[in-house]
Amino acid sequence: SPEKGLAAVSAAMGVGAILSGLANLEMGRRYGRGRVALIFTLASPAVFFFLAISQTTGVAAVWAAGFGFTLTMFFVTTNTLLQHEVEEGYRGRIMGLWMLALWGLPLTTTVLMGSVADVIGTDVTYALCALMMVAISLLVIWRNRHWPKLA
Repeated sequence: SPEKGLAAVSAAMGVGAILSGLANLEMGRRYGRGRVALIFTLASPAVFFFLAISQTTGVAAVWAAGFGFTLTMFFVTTNTLLQHEVEEGYRGRIMGLWMLALWGLPLTTTVLMGSVADVIGTDVTYALCALMMVAISLLVIWRNRHWPKLA
């Protein structure tokens, strides 16, 4: 049933997020937080693309676990980097803007995505969004090549 499929995909995403939380500290130590942030800036939308084009619940659950892992790794690592790199007096303001960008902007874009999905379909809309995120991620990586040197 659709409800069971959604439950399986959602649970898989949660499992991926938990595994990411457990792996985050070691990956940051081993590879450096800057490098981890860059890798997962690209990995997260790439995995999202494959989740978007999944045709079965089982395949979608596997990609959802990967998306939960990569998205959580991105969020935790970039939050840690920001808190580490920003001066104490500005930290609250910067983190507030960062959280607004991460959580506020997607809320506004879902209205646009819903309108587009009504015309071309949900899976195509998500796949196109994922490809746009990959392109933006590549631009971010190219412009921020110094990140691997960060703590």
